[in-house]
Amino acid sequence: MRPYPDKHHESIRAYLLMRQTAIKGRAELERLESQVTRVRAEVMLAGATDQQINNVRDKLVLEGRLPRSAGEPSMLNRERMARELIIELCGRGKKLADAIRAAQVRTGCRLPYKKAYNAIHGAKIRLGRTKPLTNRELLHRLYYDQGLTYRQIAAVIGCGSSTVSQRMKEYGFEARNPRLAET
Repeated sequence: MRPYPDKHHESIRAYLLMRQTAIKGRAELERLESQVTRVRAEVMLAGATDQQINNVRDKLVLEGRLPRSAGEPSMLNRERMARELIIELCGRGKKLADAIRAAQVRTGCRLPYKKAYNAIHGAKIRLGRTKPLTNRELLHRLYYDQGLTYRQIAAVIGCGSSTVSQRMKEYGFEARNPRLAET
């Protein structure tokens, strides 16, 4: 005969296993916390400040080398890490908006566009802005040979019709029909 009624036996067994796992986890956590306290004391004796230790811990948590249970990073450190990540990603050629999104996912801190742009500018990283329609022959072919309007060219290239108009003037191309040139 089982010690518990049949319908509750499995649920009680599952509860006891969960409780046993939690107790083991708590003991492991206490062991790790005592180890962290010991290491923190040794590092402070070596001359590090509490803020420096927290910065290292926050960096390790944000990189995923320490579990989140080690403590949430301060907002200041999250912002600093997001800024560093944005600079790194934009330095590799990623677009600023994509870098901001990636930094937000990784650090949990959404850096405003202006702050991110200022960080990039301060790091002397040039954003990958390209001037559309720098190919004179392509514009000539689309406008004269294929007979496309400014709006149609803009849709093909992926820019605005005013950009097409500016490039036409810049390259000295004559409009086919003045009325068509403005559409």
